[in-house]
Amino acid sequence: MELILSLFMRELITRPRRRLFYTKRVAYVIGVILFLLIFAAMTPGGSTLGLSIFMALSYTSLGAMYILPLFIASSMVMQERKDRTLGLLFMTDLTGTTIVSGKFLTASFSALIIISSVLPLFILTTVLGGVQAEQVLKAFGILLGTAYLATSAGLFTGIAAKSEQSVTWIILVIGFLLFIVIPAGVAISLGVDSPAFTAVTPWHAMTLLRTGIQMDFIHLNPIYCCLAGTPFLVASYILLPKRVFTHGTQATRVQGRVGHLKGNPVFWREFYFSLKSTPANLLRDTLAITIILASVVAGVIAADHFKLLTLTAAEKVDTSALAFAGICMIRFTLGGLWNCCGTFVDERTDRTLDVLLTTPITEKQIALGKFKAVFFGGLPWLIASCLAPMVLTVWPGHMQLGWYMLAIAIAGYSIWFCFAQLAMWFSLRFKRAMALTACFGTWVGWNLVGQSVLLPVMFFGVVVGATAGAGSDATVGSVITALVLATVYGALHIGLGMIFQQILLSTIRSTALRSSNQAVSD
Repeated sequence: MELILSLFMRELITRPRRRLFYTKRVAYVIGVILFLLIFAAMTPGGSTLGLSIFMALSYTSLGAMYILPLFIASSMVMQERKDRTLGLLFMTDLTGTTIVSGKFLTASFSALIIISSVLPLFILTTVLGGVQAEQVLKAFGILLGTAYLATSAGLFTGIAAKSEQSVTWIILVIGFLLFIVIPAGVAISLGVDSPAFTAVTPWHAMTLLRTGIQMDFIHLNPIYCCLAGTPFLVASYILLPKRVFTHGTQATRVQGRVGHLKGNPVFWREFYFSLKSTPANLLRDTLAITIILASVVAGVIAADHFKLLTLTAAEKVDTSALAFAGICMIRFTLGGLWNCCGTFVDERTDRTLDVLLTTPITEKQIALGKFKAVFFGGLPWLIASCLAPMVLTVWPGHMQLGWYMLAIAIAGYSIWFCFAQLAMWFSLRFKRAMALTACFGTWVGWNLVGQSVLLPVMFFGVVVGATAGAGSDATVGSVITALVLATVYGALHIGLGMIFQQILLSTIRSTALRSSNQAVSD
């Protein structure tokens, strides 16, 4: 117990030293207060004011407990792994159980501080009327149970993830399964009025606090959260020592495999080491795509079952295909840009870029190798996003939508190619977060201002498409117009991306020249 408390005190001392530690917490409290003030101004006075603010505050705090403990707990372990201090902890008297307990206690304490920061506002709602102390206590029970589940899952994610890039996606998948898929499955099988649905759904338990019905079942939610979070915690105890002592063996095995591969060495180096695109990870991506497809279909069926949407059989297929392709496209686009923004950041941080430039490898091989590694690392998501519209193009009754989705994919991925080259150039100048911010800002500016240059060309594409479809069915003409427009639009962005690529090559070349001149002067 003394070792656990010593590790807990170490985390409490070191965490406040991190950048933006206090700023994030102050911003959270200020955001909650502003949200409540706006909500109170929009709500009429009377006895319902306190209840309305109580529910708004409950949902806001619950949303924070869905997200923040997951990232806080996972970042604690990932920071140790990134700094390579996790192995040093095992060289002391600390055991795996002690380390996991200390990390879990610190993450839980952070979540408790977040919940306690809004406690005065909860008490204020009892003064305004419409809210009893029992409701506040039960709301805190739901928040604490959700925090326990999210903290346990986040700790497991930080230990199980093979790279820092994969943590976010694993967190999203786990959170999606725990807080959306499982409640939806229980609701479909047992109904929304069953106690089981209340037990596995925190937001539904919060809703029952407002209505005042089924109040006796609300205590089941913290119990469910504790039961669901305990397996994650036990798995963390078991997995942490194995993660530490198998890391070197796995790196040696991967290094030996890379040494026998032919082709661009930069590509294989990035593909295996920086992006961790091993066959197991590609299989994991395929499994995640399958889960997303099943979840989208189940969500559409559940929405139609509970009369949230009124859809025909054909509309269910179209909606599922659009949602699935959109999720996969967003995953490929954002994940690819994030990796592109870090292509040269790690090289500059580790000071290996200068060493790489002194080898016979040309700057073109470096740039193309890194870009190809990012592209092939996200290839399962690209294939999945294109597979849905390709299936619709041969499905009677859905062909028009399929061709429209293919047109969107052509235009979207050409824009991604353009900004991927720009993101790689930004990574030569800035850190990853700043490079991503600069890339996003450029993208927004291009959508607001720069694309006005393309309006005449887009108009030309519409005219060509309409001419090609003249005399034929109106549906065929509109499809041809969309495809021609997407092709012209995509070709222009690919050309712009090639220009950015030449700028990137020129920057790498000047970096190599500057490094050689400095070496000569030294």
